[in-house]
Amino acid sequence: MRIINKKYLLIILLAGVILTGIIILKPTKEVKLDNVVLKQELDKKSFAMYIKNDDEYEAYEGTKFPEGYDLDLNESKCIDNNGQEIEDVLSYKNGEVTITSGKTTYCYLYFYLPEEKEFEYTGNYQVFIAPKDGNYEIELWGASGGDEVKEGAIKDSAGRGAYTKGSIELEKQEKLYVFIGENPTEYGRDATLPIFNGGGYGESPGGGATDVRLNINETGDWNNFDSLKSRIMVAAGGGGGVHTAVDMTQEYKRGDGGTINGLDAHFYVSNVVGTCSIGGGTTNTYEYSGHGATQTSGGTPGTIFGCGIDPQEIPEMTGKFGSGGYGKHASNAFKYTSSGGGGGYYGGGHGNHPGGTWTGGGGGSSFISGYEGCIAIDENSTEDNIKHLETSIHYSGKIFTDTIMLAGNESMPTYDGQDTMIGNTGNGHAKIKLVQ
Repeated sequence: MRIINKKYLLIILLAGVILTGIIILKPTKEVKLDNVVLKQELDKKSFAMYIKNDDEYEAYEGTKFPEGYDLDLNESKCIDNNGQEIEDVLSYKNGEVTITSGKTTYCYLYFYLPEEKEFEYTGNYQVFIAPKDGNYEIELWGASGGDEVKEGAIKDSAGRGAYTKGSIELEKQEKLYVFIGENPTEYGRDATLPIFNGGGYGESPGGGATDVRLNINETGDWNNFDSLKSRIMVAAGGGGGVHTAVDMTQEYKRGDGGTINGLDAHFYVSNVVGTCSIGGGTTNTYEYSGHGATQTSGGTPGTIFGCGIDPQEIPEMTGKFGSGGYGKHASNAFKYTSSGGGGGYYGGGHGNHPGGTWTGGGGGSSFISGYEGCIAIDENSTEDNIKHLETSIHYSGKIFTDTIMLAGNESMPTYDGQDTMIGNTGNGHAKIKLVQ
């Protein structure tokens, strides 16, 4: 623990009172300090920040917590008005500092660049900054689709997330942007926006992909095309799950997030006559699940036999670069047409929905720069004119070695690396660590 002269600390505290006009009152029990203005009062607590540079801490004059840095809990400390340290009041997770104290405090926060970092779903982009030149191992897990948004949904029918791994050379201070896929557990048929990082909305939405990018736009939007274009590794998300409203014999498989190609969902019902809610008519053979994406195109929606509509007439139901297919309003289409496709390099296709039963969405495809069979996007591509290169290497020249790519129906490592699991369920996840 850094030793700080008490006289110096008291001078700082008095200066804070003079400069900000602080009237010391009893603080709240817990304060979240994300994006705090430096040396200003926040619920009667004040702060100074330092960042580590070449093994030495120096004063940090920014107005927000330093992006990409973690809090050093061994160095950081809080003191009371008597200059006495208050123990065990600081915690840090996902870029957010929390202090719990019953006293008025002044905190010294020391931040450093970690050589190993894990990323959980937050609904926003996150940052990794290389602390030194070296070889870094990156692991990504895509999110699974939703399958519990309505009574009658078949549990464990949603597609599971894929897994990607590789090593890449990074220079000191080089920055990567990490987007973690969302598992849409709280969405239903009233959802109107894509799931974070690409899952298509629908009655059972698709899961978002998890990816690493070189660039973002000013607001960090996951679906900005130039940002999506800069992805160098993508672990695909799984398609949404199956629902049945009647007692019937089902044969189905999940639309898991895939490797080079996403996996098709499949749902088949025999000897049952259903009434189509799209265009009228009846059918006794249902095979209208979403299809998986490829390296150059989104997955197509399932077909509808005898229901008076070609799902190809609804472009939104086909997956696209970065996101899964989703339902829409139309005079001849069900309001939210079955389950959404999984996010990915390209997203999976949307399922279709005659009668009171719906099928699963297709899985997204994965991508690793340098992985055999992958097809990289041309830097000159636009959202309306996507071009592909005749190589697996991203236009940036960034390339991974020692690569692994596993679909959501395969055995893959758990987050801690101590066990294995068949596909990823829940939100996505990511790990980056210096290995050399």
